[in-house]
Amino acid sequence: MRKKILKLMVSLMLCVVTISTTSCKKETEKWEFNYPKEELCDVRWKATHYSPSGNGIWLTMHELGKSLSISFYEDGKYYSNGMFNTNGGQYTYSAKGNSIDILLDGRKLYDFTVLSWTYSTIELKMVIEGSSSSTACFRFDRN
Repeated sequence: MRKKILKLMVSLMLCVVTISTTSCKKETEKWEFNYPKEELCDVRWKATHYSPSGNGIWLTMHELGKSLSISFYEDGKYYSNGMFNTNGGQYTYSAKGNSIDILLDGRKLYDFTVLSWTYSTIELKMVIEGSSSSTACFRFDRN
């Protein structure tokens, strides 16, 4: 009889733990970016071309003598190597509509606006926060 009561109590405690754990799960945020999360996130995008001031004249990154790669992750983290290195600080992003805001420790640094998008190539216009004259366009290939 004691064993039966003990088993019943253990089963009841497991049910309570299961219910309380599942009710505490954070709801997933709604994806509000106009392009698929699977195509943006967990991919290394390597810049192949650069257009200063977005003037329509494209230079290869090789001609420019620079490199740039960017990555966005599902947890909201953003990494960049090359021209805009993300060493130090907590870089994150917020994607909504056609725009991706890049933040450092919660403060907006710059944003990307999508000019064109395919599975393997994206063109982004970059504007540095607080400076409408600091505009450039980049063409990135999925790497």
